[in-house]
Amino acid sequence: MSQALTLVADRYRFLRPLGAGEPTSLMLAEDELLRRRVAVKLLHPDGDEATARRLLRVAKIGASLNHPNLVIVFDTLLNESELVVVMEYVEGETLARALEAGEVGRARGLEILRAVAAGLDHAHEHGVVHRDVRPANILLGRNGVVKLAGLGIAHSADSTQTTRTGAPLGSVSYMAPEQLMGEKSTPASDVYGLAAVAFEVLGGRRAHTGANSMAVVDQVVSAHAPDLREAWPEAPPEVAEALEQGMARDPAQRPAGAGVFVDGLSDAFARAEAAPASIATEAEAAPKAEEIAEPAAAWPSVTRLPPPPAAARRAPGRDGSPNRRLAILISVIALALVAGGLASLLLRGGSGAGDPTRKGSSKQGPGVVDGQAQAPAGGASGANAPDAAPPNAEAGG
Repeated sequence: MSQALTLVADRYRFLRPLGAGEPTSLMLAEDELLRRRVAVKLLHPDGDEATARRLLRVAKIGASLNHPNLVIVFDTLLNESELVVVMEYVEGETLARALEAGEVGRARGLEILRAVAAGLDHAHEHGVVHRDVRPANILLGRNGVVKLAGLGIAHSADSTQTTRTGAPLGSVSYMAPEQLMGEKSTPASDVYGLAAVAFEVLGGRRAHTGANSMAVVDQVVSAHAPDLREAWPEAPPEVAEALEQGMARDPAQRPAGAGVFVDGLSDAFARAEAAPASIATEAEAAPKAEEIAEPAAAWPSVTRLPPPPAAARRAPGRDGSPNRRLAILISVIALALVAGGLASLLLRGGSGAGDPTRKGSSKQGPGVVDGQAQAPAGGASGANAPDAAPPNAEAGG
């Protein structure tokens, strides 16, 4: 930088470099008129005329955009042979540095992606394609604001592309296949770049890697979209699929907008997180086997007692309980009564006493003749024989 550029247009005083890139450099400067710090992009003296025209046109396009997630362009001017673009200065760091330090979690990463998507959609609505969406162009303010910078290579969608021959614009790791093949850039190209940034935020490495730029270009142009699970093995399949769609080789297969892509990515995370909870809920709601066998509405709860120990169990028929003994006693008495009744009937049937209609029978038993008891021959004497009951006398009478 020449000494003459230490103060530009009697207004912007350079303080220190912020970064450099071919063919431009970025400086932190003080706006002495408005007493504020600004970022100044310079086109180097060795830049060709085509590059100067492109940057001048881009500066005007950038100045026409006004969105909280886009860096504001304050002024454009020519100073000697150099083009000067004065922009808003965002105090903080770039997403690239935050990723290197491992300071970006998933939740914060999604917030950053959503903010960048909002800025891109605004630019696309005004016919502007960014063409260089990458972590180094995403600024993270200390106050939490997210700004997309790098509009230095943006272009109008209906304008003629003015890239230098053989010098693709942007970083090849984040460029869409159609950009690397020299075809026209579209809003779908920015969606691809945002998806590549999302891959790095979630996977911890770039989506496309190689030994050199040509190897990366060949990978982007000819290979399928990378699988997030190669960088993050535990990545939910839904999230990996959302990223693959964002980096589809065919622009027509990518989401319709940057915001649509981020919405799909967020929904994929939500579905992945809800799946285990849904399975657990279904398992809790499913009836258990005992509930199926004995529904609570039809069968009361029963407390099952454990069986008695083997020593306390009795053999069948030897139960010593009072009820069992009483049943046996009643059975014995009943049998005795039945036996006594049968004996009485037999005795009455054998004697004929008390029956006046009964006559003597030639078949009467021994010791009985015409109703009179006879002593058997050779038996006991009459003194010793029992007294015969008188005829028609009732026993006990």
